[in-house]
Amino acid sequence: MSRSLMFEKDGERVLTVNAITGCLHECRYCYARKLAKTRLRGKPGYDPDFKPMFYKPALNRMIGKDKTVFISSMGDMFGYWVPIEWIKEVIRWCLSQNRSNTFYFLTKNPARYVELVDEYPTWFRQDNFVYGCTIEGDSLVVQMESEAPDPCYRQRAMARLEGVRKFLSIEPVMCFNKGTMVQWIEEIKPEFVYIGYDNHKNNLHEPSEEEVEELIIDLQGITEVRLKNVRGVMKG
Repeated sequence: MSRSLMFEKDGERVLTVNAITGCLHECRYCYARKLAKTRLRGKPGYDPDFKPMFYKPALNRMIGKDKTVFISSMGDMFGYWVPIEWIKEVIRWCLSQNRSNTFYFLTKNPARYVELVDEYPTWFRQDNFVYGCTIEGDSLVVQMESEAPDPCYRQRAMARLEGVRKFLSIEPVMCFNKGTMVQWIEEIKPEFVYIGYDNHKNNLHEPSEEEVEELIIDLQGITEVRLKNVRGVMKG
């Protein structure tokens, strides 16, 4: 088990490529939306209202070798609203890079993964592509904070997604039934799971540190657990 930033490598933040930005999930706690409306307001590639857009200049570079790359950290590249042409442009860029690089994707609409991996296997079934999904907690609690697909639908899609590398993000963690979460993750079979509390004072429905610690202990018997901002959990 380790403490880390999302996709850090050797203690440093990894590269991010944001050709597809913006989102329609309307998650109340979204840090990317807040950035787009504040620090990134007026910057190329970001709509001030966080509406989805494609910024092709982000793909005008070669990244060398042995890099870890987070694709679309400022949006959901696999949202239902994203045109397939945008996704293909980004995948084409990934395929043009050196095979020693690893590309991580993260969505709250993993049904799109299943659709595209099945329809375009030679494009999407790459051993250096790792497909991630955010599942923050139980359906009832999460649906109070977001218009993204219900967590149970996300879990079913990720469990159906086979023959590719996978990971999960439980961040920001919200209240959950431990038995359900453990079963969900056993069925998905991810390479690793990120767990972290809300770090932006959004007053979410959060589990206690004891509940998160119990979940971590159970998950360690299934997969690698990577801790993020977990406050007092597992200290020492």
